[in-house]
This record gives sequence, structure tokens and C-alpha cells, in this order.
Amino acid sequence: MGMSKTEAQHRVKILDTLRQIPHGVPAGWTKNTLAVGGLSYIGFSETVPGKLICISGQAQSLIDCETGAVQFCDILYDEDALFAFCAPLGDEPIRLAGTGGGGLRLWSSQGESLTAVFPDYPKSQLVYAPGFRSPFLSPGECNVIWDDYEPLAFGFSPCSRYMAAACPSDLTIWKRG
Repeated sequence: MGMSKTEAQHRVKILDTLRQIPHGVPAGWTKNTLAVGGLSYIGFSETVPGKLICISGQAQSLIDCETGAVQFCDILYDEDALFAFCAPLGDEPIRLAGTGGGGLRLWSSQGESLTAVFPDYPKSQLVYAPGFRSPFLSPGECNVIWDDYEPLAFGFSPCSRYMAAACPSDLTIWKRG
């Protein structure tokens, strides 16, 4: 069953719009990528700004998004409930996002958003949109910040100062400058 003429026209229009979005780190942000083998889950602390846990086949760690420092630690996690407890963060339950589901915030407190698009499926792109903008209505004001195969998890920290995207081999963290 093929696409109707209208569906085909809409697809062409959407693809043209997505190709207008510039690639790169948004103004006011910096980017840091860490190699992580077998990455499975990430999660931001709700109570300690800038702390991100990372669970992988290699190790479990607490990452300071501000400095990039990695602290290897014990993390107890439940893949069914999608929660974890990280020793350095005490008894705070951390919500997980990754291979088993879950999700991070897709909107910041400043009205920024992250949207996954698939113009060249199976590859995906993450689009950062500032201040209540839409990649489909204001493509020139947005940025493609990720252009690879689908990430396991992506989103903003609770304090909105950090963004993260994880795939099985690496973790990328953006910091508001």
C-alpha cells in the first residue's frame, strides 16, 4: 500500500524543513562526550544539581556534569521499576532511562525542548529548540545536536542547566555556559 499524493507532499515538506536546521552546539552551551562501553541507563539526580548516574556493562559511575569528573561507585538498580540508588547520593531514588524504557525531561524550565526526528531512517537526529520554538515552524532557530543512530535516552536535567544523550557506546553531556 503506497503513500497518497498528499502524504508524499507532506513528507517532502517536512524533510525540506528538517534539512534547514543547522548542526552544532547551541549558542551558550558546551559539549563533552565520554566513551562508555555497554551503556544501559542514565539518570539525573533530582536533589543534587548536575549529578548524572551512568550504568554500563563496564562500570557504574556518578558523573559531575559541571566538571566532567567521573566517580566510580556502587549503584543498585531495578530494571523493572526503572529506579536506582547511588551510594554517594544517599537514599535518593534516581529515575532511569535507557534500554528498558523510562525517559528524561524533554523540556527545560526556560521552554527549550529536545525532539527526536528521523529524516534519514534508521539514523536519527536530536533537535534542540530554544524558548518555545518548534523545529517545524522555526528551523533556522534550532540546532541538530545529535546525528547518529537512535539514542537510548536523552533529555534535560531537573535544573535545566544540562542535557544528556546516551547510546550504547558513549554519553554526551551539554552544559549551559
